Amino acid sequence: MVSRRVSVQSNDGHDIFDVKTGQNINAAVELSKLRKVIVGNYVWIGQDAFVLYNTDIGDGSIIRAKSFVKNRFPNNCAAGGNHAKIIRTRIAWSRSCGDTDINVINDRYVRLTEE
Repeated sequence: MVSRRVSVQSNDGHDIFDVKTGQNINAAVELSKLRKVIVGNYVWIGQDAFVLYNTDIGDGSIIRAKSFVKNRFPNNCAAGGNHAKIIRTRIAWSRSCGDTDINVINDRYVRLTEE
């Protein structure tokens, strides 16, 4: 589930050059092939989050609103901030508001965090 104004970028957006050598230092073909954004199943990304390349968000996780995300986050964790950090592990979330029973969530997304 992706909220409003979430940005996902697999590159820097502009070329960056080393002034001394004149070489492009961020757009080499080899680098571009390695830059990936992986978002697992049943992930909730909050409003205005900014997700950069080399990010891997595990199944069942939550990324808080207005977070700057570039890292690996395990399954069933809540992360947020600028730079996003794990805030809590072993969580599961429901699409509804007001649920009182964890059994409303598909068993597949209710697991201990793999750290």
